[in-house]
Amino acid sequence: MLWVSNNLLIALPRTLGNLVQLKTLSVAKNPLRSLPCELYKCVNLKEVDIDGLEECLSIPPTEIFKQGVPGVFLYLKEYERRLRWMAETNTLDLSNLGIKATTLPVEVTNNLQLTSLDLSQNEFSAVSPSISYMAALTTLDVSLCPKLKDLPCELGVMKQLVKINCAGAPLTSPPSQVVESGAGGIVEYLSTINDAKSSHALTLNEIDLVAIDLAICQLPSLTYLSLANNKIDIITPEVSRLISLESLELQNNCIRHLPRQMEKCTALTLLNLCDNELEGPVFADLWVAAWEQLRFVNIKNNDKISALPLGVANWTRLETLELDPTHFTQPPIEVLLKGARATVHYSSKFADTEGSVTRLEL
Repeated sequence: MLWVSNNLLIALPRTLGNLVQLKTLSVAKNPLRSLPCELYKCVNLKEVDIDGLEECLSIPPTEIFKQGVPGVFLYLKEYERRLRWMAETNTLDLSNLGIKATTLPVEVTNNLQLTSLDLSQNEFSAVSPSISYMAALTTLDVSLCPKLKDLPCELGVMKQLVKINCAGAPLTSPPSQVVESGAGGIVEYLSTINDAKSSHALTLNEIDLVAIDLAICQLPSLTYLSLANNKIDIITPEVSRLISLESLELQNNCIRHLPRQMEKCTALTLLNLCDNELEGPVFADLWVAAWEQLRFVNIKNNDKISALPLGVANWTRLETLELDPTHFTQPPIEVLLKGARATVHYSSKFADTEGSVTRLEL
């Protein structure tokens, strides 16, 4: 019996196959990415414990173990055949292997000569960021992966990629309009997001986005975000994860509503929503009082809003408020024409004695 459970192993040595008398192997609770092909040489092996490896073990997939040790051996023999072909051609076919984990075997990601990788027809929901280590990779195929939602932004460092096949994969990141631009467009888009991890600033203007990519919402240290001149009509609630965001440029889109979750973006100092389609009470809700750091707000050319939120009373640092006064009934036009400070002061008249905002019947 060989027990190596509860460690930090990501791979096992190929020499494991020399243990021909081995009957039981326990690799449970390790971040193990794959088992060595040579394991099939352990002809006396009867049991393999892989408890806790469902999320990390790509080769073989944990589903294969339901077929017993003989099924695992058959799978590893097929994998070995494909690795031998990789050694001869610098291309690797991992298609239709039932891979569910979002990791890749070490022997794959450490191959610096690999030029083509086929991951099509598998079951993973994301591609491992470790793929970015493959400095010679020029062709990537992730087509017909029915659960694949996003490509890692680390793919943006792979400027050498000339072909990325995503056909039949329901990707949300990058969005479809970026995918349609080909490998160059995909890499450029992901590179921009990847660079934002260190620069804390992201600009994705004029690329026909219709929604905010959830990959952007995974950047909590982002301080500047500009998505101007796109076709965005919905702001995803996940934007609330951008807790460090100070400047948000969303002008010239098709936005109608602001999700209440945005009240968590309390670091905002600049908000530009001009030339959108804001309507009804969406900008009149009291939760906007949470934006106490605001200094600049632009909501010009939103013809369907006629009232500012009473939460403006909390915008005590506001210096600039750009809007179309003639469209508003509240505050009165004469107040709005006096500027941001007068508007804030007017709204503060409707705060109760504890400083919270009360509703004004219009």
